[in-house]
Amino acid sequence: PEACGTILKTRCDILSYSNINYSEFCSSRHSIRDFEQSEVNEGIIFESVTDAGTTPTVCNRQANRVVYLKDPIMIAKALELQNGNRGFGAHVHGLFIVYYEISNFVSVGERNQGWIDSGMYSMNLVLALHARGIGSCCLNWSVEQQRDKQMVDLLNLDESSRIVMLIAVGNLKNTFRVAASSRFPVSEVLKVL
Repeated sequence: PEACGTILKTRCDILSYSNINYSEFCSSRHSIRDFEQSEVNEGIIFESVTDAGTTPTVCNRQANRVVYLKDPIMIAKALELQNGNRGFGAHVHGLFIVYYEISNFVSVGERNQGWIDSGMYSMNLVLALHARGIGSCCLNWSVEQQRDKQMVDLLNLDESSRIVMLIAVGNLKNTFRVAASSRFPVSEVLKVL
């Protein structure tokens, strides 16, 4: 995008979109590993990626990129490299691979920025999917350099690409089980000075 300058907004503009129960929305989202055995509507994929694109990025560089796999053979190959999907990986019918282009960052002081920006992008993508009734499960990408290169090669990405995480997605079954993941109380997380 080539748009420059500023756009005037009012308090009323912002408040007209903020009348939602965000606490309920966030707490209703779960990591889902038991999907209906059908393909996710491609329109929903495009809409969710569009929404995730509103994620803030350093200097608006928008280095985040995503590949969506729907081909079962490609999904199986990618999940084999991830190696943290035992028990449900064979039932995944849609898989995002979130990555960034390191060439968007110029100094050693920005060495972590791609991970930060892409982590925020991934969360927005997961919430955008949730808003459309699509289940998701974030899959970590804590691998050695050789495996990282294997994924880059599998996806035919530029060598400046850095894989951040995988996100399994799928349509919801009528009933399914999710992990009972309790959360720490705010008193253990928040420090106010």
